Amino acid sequence: MVHSVFIPAFPLMQLTHEWALRVALQVDTVAFIGPTLATAAVSYLLPLTKPIPGSRASIIGASRPVAHCPSAALISRADFNFSGLIWILILFGICAWEATCYLSMRYPELKTCSMPTHVAVGLIAYSISLLMNFISWRRCGRFHG
Repeated sequence: MVHSVFIPAFPLMQLTHEWALRVALQVDTVAFIGPTLATAAVSYLLPLTKPIPGSRASIIGASRPVAHCPSAALISRADFNFSGLIWILILFGICAWEATCYLSMRYPELKTCSMPTHVAVGLIAYSISLLMNFISWRRCGRFHG
């Protein structure tokens, strides 16, 4: 339930926050490329937090059934660790988004690798999220979401 509500609402919450921040600071709202890329990055990571239930044979320590909780889903240790890594990357993605908002508003002329720095930061965050989705696809044979 949490995933089905939080995932679609998260980009809208970020969009509203960014718009309010730009209005409050009275800056041009056109410099949105970096923050948009960072927002998309976090949005692509959110579905990866939902673990995929594994088969009982592939679960470490799954010799005892979970009798007291029939709706419990068993997940592998690797999937549990992967999900934890994704939460850390989401935290870094939110920080990258905040940084791109700040850089695009206060230092829009600042350049890194011949592109605006806010675009470079957003592009790096976006690339990492695509890489994690690719890794997830390779691990379980399908995309999350």
